[in-house]
Amino acid sequence: MEIRETIKPNSGYDSFPCFLRRGKVMKDPSKLIPLPGVESPQTILNVFGSIHGTKNKKAHFLVDNLGLGARDIIYYSDKDLAIGAVINALGRAFILARCDEFTQQYYKERYGIEDFTPLELTKSEMPVDPPRPDTPPYAGWGTEEDSLVSWKTLEMKPHVKDYRKFAEKEKDVLRFDAKLYNPLQKVNRDRRFTINYYMADDTTQVYENLHPNTGLPKGNFFFRGRVKKAGYQPELGNKPEYYEPKEFFVGNILNINSFDFQLLEGDEFTYSYMERNKEMFPAADICICLNKIREAFGPLQAEDILKCFAENDTRLQGVMDLRNFRSLLLQISKCALNEHEIQTICRCYAAHAPSPGVDFLTLQAIVQTELRKFQFDKFLLERVEYTLRHRDPCRSGNVDRETLRAILKGAKLPLDKALLDFLVDKFPTGDDCNRVPYCQLLKFLDWEDNPASVAKPTAIKCIFDWILPQPPLKIICVNYRAFLDDVCPNIKCALPAVVCCCNERKSCPQHPQTCQSQFSPDQNGYCPEENAQEIGMEECPPQEPVTIYVKPCYIKPTAGKTHKCAPDARKCFGQEEEERQQTGCLPTVDMGDTCS
Repeated sequence: MEIRETIKPNSGYDSFPCFLRRGKVMKDPSKLIPLPGVESPQTILNVFGSIHGTKNKKAHFLVDNLGLGARDIIYYSDKDLAIGAVINALGRAFILARCDEFTQQYYKERYGIEDFTPLELTKSEMPVDPPRPDTPPYAGWGTEEDSLVSWKTLEMKPHVKDYRKFAEKEKDVLRFDAKLYNPLQKVNRDRRFTINYYMADDTTQVYENLHPNTGLPKGNFFFRGRVKKAGYQPELGNKPEYYEPKEFFVGNILNINSFDFQLLEGDEFTYSYMERNKEMFPAADICICLNKIREAFGPLQAEDILKCFAENDTRLQGVMDLRNFRSLLLQISKCALNEHEIQTICRCYAAHAPSPGVDFLTLQAIVQTELRKFQFDKFLLERVEYTLRHRDPCRSGNVDRETLRAILKGAKLPLDKALLDFLVDKFPTGDDCNRVPYCQLLKFLDWEDNPASVAKPTAIKCIFDWILPQPPLKIICVNYRAFLDDVCPNIKCALPAVVCCCNERKSCPQHPQTCQSQFSPDQNGYCPEENAQEIGMEECPPQEPVTIYVKPCYIKPTAGKTHKCAPDARKCFGQEEEERQQTGCLPTVDMGDTCS
């Protein structure tokens, strides 16, 4: 028999290989340690003589073959083992509670036992953890984590940190603008602070902003560290409670170093991060906010709710000013939402302005600066122009973007690959086929005849932030039509399904197709009739391949060393077709004086 002990993690016991080494276990351990010579394979009898022989007289011994001094020792066998049986192993009592499948199969075949129900131990039979002393209160030296580690073990060890969490959330910092809540002194009312919460180690930092003409310096108001909640008293022995991420939201009041701070507003990264991790921040969960709105509406009818919103929308466009929407939402919900939940709803149903587009003036300054630095002058641009005109036999002045990208790379334009691809992809089109007017592009690149302001050298990542301005992040209007559709799906509103801020019966930059097809020209109002059908755009018929016979143009140098097409080079394609049909052959090509 062999007994192995199952040791729980962090129990404090050393993990020995086995509790009892393999061997026979006697049922009666009272005579466990016999006298010397009692337990031996053979019994020796002293027949005569002394115990120790002498030189002249030897001792004579005889083996006890009859076993007169042997004892009967009973050992445990497989018959004595069963569920619920108590085994006395060297003075320790063990209760057999359960067995594995192999043991069940063995006893079923050997002894015909069918019942192997596990034994349920009572509370008195369950192992009791030894009592542990209470943790002493914090003495005030160092951090509480270091003091707790030094109390648990005699060997000084540093506090174990979660390095994986620190590596994953190293750059996740929540920033809030805050002020002092109900200050007693008048000078403290205008003080503004920036509270940073670091998700990597759950620490908080308070930085005071500059206040001109107040005599208060800017700088760290509270150094980075974990902040305990108010009411912690170490002399009473209670455990400290720290601020968690879910308690950082706009409108909440935090007690930091005995100062009450009210969070006023967060930056764009903070709002976006909280909305992406809504399981950690309930105030940024749009589903929880909408459920609170539904509970707050209560007995209000759908028509009354719609009437309250429509009274503040004079043009009936489904869009409302942010200030009016916020005040109306607080009035209907009976102040059941906090400030951050209102911000979450406004951000979810915001009517953003269209993007301002690419800043081509900044892009031109950066590109020309790079060309000027590598002396990519007008002569090299003329060679690029000659190649582009060769790729444009129709003399339309436009080339497709892939051809333009290949030509510029073949000409070894000294631009970064990402910047060159961005220039080719974002340059304005010259026709309906999304082709680029290369004459305007070459004029855009010419830093001698069409110079732009000189840009400072900087990284490519910063350049894209300059030439791609984002729309204003401040929310101006809210689409309350979509908000009412989610909160009260039973509302049948006569407002347009697609919100348009242009208030005109034509396509706008934000909705190029839906604004024109939503309203029919026979109606005078903004809302279509119930049975009115939407006016869809006709699909383009399949295009057939057309063969075009084009006469190459004459290229000659002009003043300023620029290439221009000769006036007589452009001919109507219809006239070329008539000449071909009359003569029955291709038109003759007169190359004329060409420019190399």
